[in-house]
Amino acid sequence: LSCCPGSGLHMLTIPTWRPVELGTVAELRRFFIGGSPELEDITYARIPSTFKGERLSRFGFRTETTGSVTFRLYCLQQSQAFLETSALRQRMQSVLDRLGGFSQQSSVYSVLEAFQRARRRMQEARKSLPQDLISTSASTV
Repeated sequence: LSCCPGSGLHMLTIPTWRPVELGTVAELRRFFIGGSPELEDITYARIPSTFKGERLSRFGFRTETTGSVTFRLYCLQQSQAFLETSALRQRMQSVLDRLGGFSQQSSVYSVLEAFQRARRRMQEARKSLPQDLISTSASTV
């Protein structure tokens, strides 16, 4: 398999095979019991890295076609223009972050003000509660 030549949908159909044992007994065993011979070394299915000839012989190795597998590949391609736009956007965000110190400061003040208001409301609500309920909850804490 190689990398997709471009973006979009690519269909790839790969033929499949399985090893076969010769003989009627082997076929009956496969039919009734199931299973089939398996490769002891999976690298036998490809061309060995040490192979230096023109033709690779697998004489005596019997196989049977078993159909095919279809792969549906969705490929994306990122362009240089997008990367440059992304880098520009990051630089602009960095500048805005530096300039935005004032807005961050004001948001901190607004959070503190909201906390102060909530604290005052809690104190007012506590004043309206019966005194015996406040003393028992304070002693359990």
